[in-house]
Amino acid sequence: MTGVRPTVLFVEDDETLREATVQALTLEGFEVSAHADALSALRAVTPAFAGVIVSDIRMPGMDGIAFFDHLRALDPEMQVIFTTAHGDVAMAVEAMKNGAADFFTKPYSVSRLVHAIGRAHDRRALVLENRRLRDALREREHRRIGGSSQTAERLQRLIAEVARADVDLVISGPTGVGKNFVARLVHDLSPRRDRPFVTVDAGVLMHDDANLILFGRDPSVALSRSGLVERAQGGTLVLDEIESIPERAKAQLLSLIDTRRFLAIGAERPRSVDVRIIAISRSAGEGEGARPLDPALLHRLGGIAIALPDLASRREDIPDLFREFVAAFEAELELETSDLGEAEWR
Repeated sequence: MTGVRPTVLFVEDDETLREATVQALTLEGFEVSAHADALSALRAVTPAFAGVIVSDIRMPGMDGIAFFDHLRALDPEMQVIFTTAHGDVAMAVEAMKNGAADFFTKPYSVSRLVHAIGRAHDRRALVLENRRLRDALREREHRRIGGSSQTAERLQRLIAEVARADVDLVISGPTGVGKNFVARLVHDLSPRRDRPFVTVDAGVLMHDDANLILFGRDPSVALSRSGLVERAQGGTLVLDEIESIPERAKAQLLSLIDTRRFLAIGAERPRSVDVRIIAISRSAGEGEGARPLDPALLHRLGGIAIALPDLASRREDIPDLFREFVAAFEAELELETSDLGEAEWR
């Protein structure tokens, strides 16, 4: 365990067990925040939470599995340890498959729990440090659209302006012009840069279980499952090839775009979500297989669009783009290629 005094958020509805465990962990040097239910604990957690969460599974109201889904929506790498009765071991094992750090059956050894918390705290510290380093690197690097033409410069300015505005938008253009790259660039330049970036591709939209994958399942009908929409909470949700959306999923998506609310399978009430929506479309590319974008979707997304031109209309950028690709492959493959002189460009 590192020299930093770890914070533990402890969730247990049994008052006697909660007080005894808090006392034991405090004596071991932890800073403990105790909660009797998952909802109050959830209000105390932010994506920047640097501690470890220890939670019971069976609790009144929101159970531990639903709590875990909400935590993963905040940060998929949150460190969560479950405590459980013997009858809930299968649920705990399933949670570990989905990313939980560990689980203990009651009654558990406090010394073993302490060691598990220490390991989880070290993992959490490493995750946050890696993110800090990546953020620092991202700030040093000026990511931009490749090329130095007037078209490329105009696109770069437009992307920066739209990113700061934090509005929904449509990115369109033919295959291969970098629509997904621009979507990521908009996210990285936006106020949401430190929150999730979730892409929903055409395969998901056309899947038979599209509603389950997108909107999740409420714990009232089965083992709860968070959908991609909920996992994008606070960040950016990218709908790739939005013109491919089947009718069975379109109504929910239109409602999501309009209200930022969605209905999980089996839920009685809709849930709210704070996301920026970026739709990617081939419509403006007018290539083979391109389909027109639904006017209702375009209208609801606010009519703000970035249309990416194909390379045929910005041929002067091809040498710069080629150099960037060569440099990227050199770094990836650890190779060194000979420099191409200006006289060799045609």
